[in-house]
Amino acid sequence: MEAEQYRLLLELAHEDFSKILTRNHDIEESVYSVTKRRVIQNVFNSTSIFPGPRTPNRDDIENGAVCEMRKAGSVLNLDKHCYVLFFGKVAITVAETTRLEISAEGRFDQLPVVGINSQIGDPDGGEAQVLDNIFAVRIEQTDLQKLRLASADIDMAWSALFGRRLHEAGVSLPKGFSGVQPPRGRSA
Repeated sequence: MEAEQYRLLLELAHEDFSKILTRNHDIEESVYSVTKRRVIQNVFNSTSIFPGPRTPNRDDIENGAVCEMRKAGSVLNLDKHCYVLFFGKVAITVAETTRLEISAEGRFDQLPVVGINSQIGDPDGGEAQVLDNIFAVRIEQTDLQKLRLASADIDMAWSALFGRRLHEAGVSLPKGFSGVQPPRGRSA
């Protein structure tokens, strides 16, 4: 005899759910922890920025990624970290010449990245200014570089991000560009 499985879906208004969480801090922490872990998993399952089969080091790097909220006026260090934006807006200086604002509206099918690290180079400059509060997944640049080196698919995807960023900013590659460049501020 086969047992039937029942599922229960409980729908609450956001405001009511928030009130319940603020009165129950242990539940609040659990809910936030599960939510953050799921956001990180969704980012690492995004085929636009992490395509191809999982590499052996990918799980470790995913476990090292962190969800962060940053307030407007904060400065993000792009030499040390890459940020996959989920909500908010930042400004970067592309190719050291062109200011570009990048925003996210909470969609997993559109995950803007700042701190692009590719074999072609690092177009986003060394820092980003937070214009509107952000919620983002922070990844160490050294970890991102390990992923790129372990997967040709990921490496190609991040090189494509480099090209799209230059296009967004209306910036051309410099005359005499020879292809692969060592990452600015990091060893190749």
